[in-house]
Amino acid sequence: MLDVERGRYLPDHTVVVVGSRITAMGPSRSVRPPDGAEIIDLAGKALVPGMVDMHGHTEDTDGVLHLAAGVTLVRDVGNDPDTLEELRRRFDTGETIGPHLVRFGFIEGRNPKAASSKITAETPEEARAAVEYFAQRGYQGIKIYNSVRPELVPLLAEEAHRRGLQVTGHIPVHMLAHEAVRAGYDGIEHINMLFLNFFATHETDTRDTTRFTLVGDHAATLDLRTKPVQDFFRLLRERKTVIDPTLHAFEGLFVAEPGKVTPGLEELVARLPVQARRGYVTGGLSLEGERKVKYRAAFDKLLAMTRALVDAGVRVVVGTDTLAGLTYQHELLLYERAGIRPARIWQLATIDPARYLGVDQHHGSIAVGKLANLVVVDGDPLARLADLRRVVSTMRGGVLYSAAALFATLNIAP
Repeated sequence: MLDVERGRYLPDHTVVVVGSRITAMGPSRSVRPPDGAEIIDLAGKALVPGMVDMHGHTEDTDGVLHLAAGVTLVRDVGNDPDTLEELRRRFDTGETIGPHLVRFGFIEGRNPKAASSKITAETPEEARAAVEYFAQRGYQGIKIYNSVRPELVPLLAEEAHRRGLQVTGHIPVHMLAHEAVRAGYDGIEHINMLFLNFFATHETDTRDTTRFTLVGDHAATLDLRTKPVQDFFRLLRERKTVIDPTLHAFEGLFVAEPGKVTPGLEELVARLPVQARRGYVTGGLSLEGERKVKYRAAFDKLLAMTRALVDAGVRVVVGTDTLAGLTYQHELLLYERAGIRPARIWQLATIDPARYLGVDQHHGSIAVGKLANLVVVDGDPLARLADLRRVVSTMRGGVLYSAAALFATLNIAP
């Protein structure tokens, strides 16, 4: 059993689940299962807590993919409110298979480059109404998007915090990351937003692909040891700002080549149905020659910044913003490629996000009283993080699912 808080295995332990909760746990010699209990022998396997994806946009089939990959809690940061509410109801009642959901409401501005959104704000009155809309529906936070006016950010943050909601998002156009943090952001989505703090200006239009190409063209040249970068890290640490890098989303832009599977994804892609595989050979930006080399170096710098953030004591969590479940496992392997130890990665994937979301009494680790969100892995994912791809079964709130059976419903090989 993996103790994520201390980064160690607890050998030969028994975990007792009654209903949806863990009711007892400890050394097998002293903890005995109740009479009539179903006994599952996990000799040679690892029992780990359910993982947390901090950047989802949940759809119907995502629920199966998440649980098959060991993800039992998802923070949805942009969805139609009615659709999301119905999905949460179906997941929680068991009508549909899926993880626990934490909802963040999407707020955008209005202009020709704005993203589609049911809830928008262009005035202080509309900003207050937008926060009230999500507060009345019991959301845990709001997500501010690209076209929100910078002058509305402090008001949105103040209104959200007054109602107990957290604030995350993109950095709006004509605003920089350090300004958003000082204006009340609790978190920042996507690591490119941190690089734009040094490459963009108040005149840069970051609503289009410039927010990617500016980073691809210049990230490799950024020295993470310089005073401006270290001062920015210090601000993030002091404000306890949570960074959700979503590294794989940028791997698909900066590293992917048309007609080729990105190195490291071969095993994953081979398991997918034919129609889904096509998406992994048609992506990426159109890059040639020196620019292609530059963008690969840029992605390496994204990895380096993620490691630097963790080393600097900045709060980092794991999110995907890509194919549910399966790419979450790959995201963790990118953290390892960045040089972060597996024991620390397991914390970033479980207990740390649960604490940030304020749900660590129920999620994030294996402990008495918590929800029985448990994952069986065939291997040793603390010593070999890649073993986490070998999920055998996932328990969501006391209900046990076979990973192979879940994948089979979507024609994905186990």
